[in-house]
Amino acid sequence: PKSGFLTSREIAPVVALLRVLGNPTLDIDLASALLSPLFGLTADELTQIRLADRRAPLYIAAARAAGAGDSRAANAVDTIARLRRFAANATADAVIRKIYEECDYMGKVQAMRMGRANLLLLVQYACDYHAGGYKGLSGFIGFVDRLIDRGGDFAPAASMSEQADVVRVMSIHRSKGLEFPVVFLCDTAKR
Repeated sequence: PKSGFLTSREIAPVVALLRVLGNPTLDIDLASALLSPLFGLTADELTQIRLADRRAPLYIAAARAAGAGDSRAANAVDTIARLRRFAANATADAVIRKIYEECDYMGKVQAMRMGRANLLLLVQYACDYHAGGYKGLSGFIGFVDRLIDRGGDFAPAASMSEQADVVRVMSIHRSKGLEFPVVFLCDTAKR
């Protein structure tokens, strides 16, 4: 699918990192994860890592750059190594939660419209996979890859309706105040 749950800005890097945890020599998935908010490397930093060793897989080049004193590469390689050790004996949903924790990913996607809800939904899809009797991270990634190959996708988190009973934070330009029973106009002491 061109756009959907698995290809959304917040989910695609997690799926790429899950693949890397199973096989760190997947250069495209590793580059995707490194350039995403998971690790936050810039294109220039990734280029420097690649220049550390042009022929080796990107993960090996990152390990060599880390050994040469690149702190960002060292952080990424250490995090991936910790996650790989954890993933060896954990369910996919536990690994996904660990990724969110290790990379502070929930905090990083707060600004995305449905970011947090979609991340929690990915954990639920992994739980459902294991509840169906299937086990392991590699099985879940294989399931996701087969789903993508067939043109399928998971359903994204549902957005709230306009009538939902929630607190909304809006700019003064968007909210006129007349459509809400209670309005707080904050920070009016500033010019």
